[in-house]
Amino acid sequence: MATKKMTVDKLKKKYHKRLNKIVSSDKSFTHMLKEIKAAPKTQIGGIMRKESKRFDAEFISEVEHSLHPLERIVKNPRQFIREEYSVVPVELAKKTGSKAIQHLSQHSELVKEINAKGDVIPDKILGTFVEEELAIYENRFVMTLIRKLALFVEMRYRYIDEHGDTTDSDMMTIKAIVPIGGAKYEIETKMKLVVPSDDEGQRAANDDLLARLKTLRQRVTYLVNSPFMRALKKAAPVSGKISQTNMIRSNPDYRAAYLLWLFIGRYDALGVTYSVKERKMDFNNEYLTQVFTLILSNYLTLKTDKAKLDDKKATKYQISPRFVKPILDRDIADDRFMDRMGNKPVALRKMTEAQLQRQKKREIEKEKARIRKEKEKERQIALALEKKERAIQRALEKKEREKEQARLAKEALLEKKRLLQEEQKKKKKLEAERKAAKAAAAKRIAEEQARLKATRLKIKKAAETKKK
Repeated sequence: MATKKMTVDKLKKKYHKRLNKIVSSDKSFTHMLKEIKAAPKTQIGGIMRKESKRFDAEFISEVEHSLHPLERIVKNPRQFIREEYSVVPVELAKKTGSKAIQHLSQHSELVKEINAKGDVIPDKILGTFVEEELAIYENRFVMTLIRKLALFVEMRYRYIDEHGDTTDSDMMTIKAIVPIGGAKYEIETKMKLVVPSDDEGQRAANDDLLARLKTLRQRVTYLVNSPFMRALKKAAPVSGKISQTNMIRSNPDYRAAYLLWLFIGRYDALGVTYSVKERKMDFNNEYLTQVFTLILSNYLTLKTDKAKLDDKKATKYQISPRFVKPILDRDIADDRFMDRMGNKPVALRKMTEAQLQRQKKREIEKEKARIRKEKEKERQIALALEKKERAIQRALEKKEREKEQARLAKEALLEKKRLLQEEQKKKKKLEAERKAAKAAAAKRIAEEQARLKATRLKIKKAAETKKK
């Protein structure tokens, strides 16, 4: 690069040296150069422009930080377990719980029998049926966030990809009307040099940020096409203010997704800032002489037989060229940074150093206000969590009371069954004793009858013996 620059500079010097030698060695050339210098409507302008860009690493870092929680949610989303209860035959009940015991204690008609061990064998029971549902509010919120994130990243990637090139340029314009030999010679020339900008030494850092943005785009594209998004394809997206449910507040991944939602909502920049520096070219006497010599060279380049040099009508004038700011082409003007992203126009404005300082001050104040707001939100969240914890504690205590009531009801049922069994045992025992007493009485009667019969026989035998 340095070799090429030295070669061009050397060629320029040689070319201007030869032109100056030709002009100074010939009176006609000298006279024509004076005519060109004396032209009253000569306009010469030159501008040097340096462009640089700076990518905003804030939105890239914020999205990178939040992608890991989103990927974990998409890989293993939380699901709502819905329980339904129904009285079914025992063989059809897949799952039972404390509610089944409580229900059975209140409906003794469902008891089939109580075996000898005291085990209750129901005929029907309150069964629990579990169904998992993916389209809960929190997952629909994540689905909507991924769609917004894809649009957020894609718009900035496309804009930066299409408008990311910055250049340094030098341009000079020449416009002159020169009367020579009764002819009016008009010349309008523009010369421009454009080279890629080094972004004030930030090109490597900018390239690194652009590579990170491309990686982000690929990861977000994966999320959009994930099985999670396909499963929620027909689910209704969330709208309006996001409700901070218990899962969003307490689960770190869903909490990170909520913070990303807030960031996307307040971040309205395109992620790239352009800086432009311009200054006019310096035209000293030596450089002006070179420019006028080039005008003379252009004049001689035009092939014509209509213009003739008239030395007698030559007039001397003061050199009074006007310096004007040239009208830049679109390819190096500010408006090349303007474009339309869909139906949304991209605004562009120039800012002075004082305006930049004021903007920086406003951004600092805005950041302080945002931090105060975030702290207030965190305080409100902490209060809400404390309130929620108290409510959970009360719910747990209520559940324990219900559990205790169910236990007492179960014990009452078992006690009732025990008493019933005791009563049945007593009845059986009394019946057995009655039967035993009856059998004993029958036995005593039979024995007495046998004894009486034996006595009668003895008396009879004794009477017969006495007669003999």
